[in-house]
Amino acid sequence: MRTLNRLISLTLLLILAMSSPGWARMVTFEAAAPLADGSDTSIELALRGAVDTCVRGATAMGLSWIWLRRVAVAGDQLVVQMIATDEDDEDGEDADTPSAPDAARAEPALSRAEPAL
Repeated sequence: MRTLNRLISLTLLLILAMSSPGWARMVTFEAAAPLADGSDTSIELALRGAVDTCVRGATAMGLSWIWLRRVAVAGDQLVVQMIATDEDDEDGEDADTPSAPDAARAEPALSRAEPAL
C-alpha cells in the first residue's frame, strides 16, 4: 500500500512539473495624437498615428490579438485605447466576435470628452 501511494504521488508530481502554465497576458494600451483641427483629414491622421503607436507596443511585447476599445477627442488630442492579448482563440469562436473583457459594453466609436475644469 505504501509503494502505491508513493507511485501515485510521484506520478502527480511529474504531471505537475511537466505541464506549462496556461496564463495569458492581457494589456491595455493608450495613445494620444495631436489634432491640428477638427477636419476629417486631421482626425484620420491622428487616429492612424495613435493606433500605430498602440499596435507597435503590442507587437513589441509579443501580443498577437489586438482590439480597439475606445476613441475619444479631448481638447486638441485624439486618445485611443486598445486591448491586446497573447491568448489564442481555442474556443472555436469566430474571428469577428470580440472576446475582450468589456466587449459586451458597447461604446460609441468616436466621442468628445468633456474638458476637466
